[in-house]
Amino acid sequence: MFHCFFVSKLQRILVFCFNEFLNMVINVIGLGNSARRYNGKGISIGVNDCWSIHPCDYVVCVDKPERFNDEPERLATIKASKPILFFSHLDEWRFMNGFIQMNLASHRGDLSEIDTKYPYSISSSYCAVGIAYKLGAKQIDIYGVDMNDHKTIKDAIKDSEVRRFRDLFKVIQSKGVRVRVTKESVLSEFIKSF
Repeated sequence: MFHCFFVSKLQRILVFCFNEFLNMVINVIGLGNSARRYNGKGISIGVNDCWSIHPCDYVVCVDKPERFNDEPERLATIKASKPILFFSHLDEWRFMNGFIQMNLASHRGDLSEIDTKYPYSISSSYCAVGIAYKLGAKQIDIYGVDMNDHKTIKDAIKDSEVRRFRDLFKVIQSKGVRVRVTKESVLSEFIKSF
């Protein structure tokens, strides 16, 4: 009787874990206003100094540390963060806890190598979506990638980045991954919002 109970309980645990894996949601946390809507549940991949908003499981940074020289509090937040893994293609971040050096695609926006290399563009958020896909997400919920008042991603650069996001979403959706974005994001024009 005890043996049957144990096996039954173990089976239920395994089924639960398997179902969780099958439905794995990974949250991408940018730095826009809608990032504050993230409730802290589930796996999270944040960008740059995301720990100023929420301590994320993983962090990605595509900018050199010097990029933050005019914003020392942001650099201090990045350096003080303790993610499980810290993703960057730059050796300058090698000192970070859990550093993973990303092997980037051949060129910006190249999605032909998405299964073997990390896709990249000008924003860390774009890379974070690619990392979520590579970690096996079945659904990617995106917070704080609003691009409504970003100080460097605007005008023609913003239009180009939005097109790259749209292309990235098409590719990962064709591979069975659901993607949702906050209604505050400009990306909600072509992707399901919440």
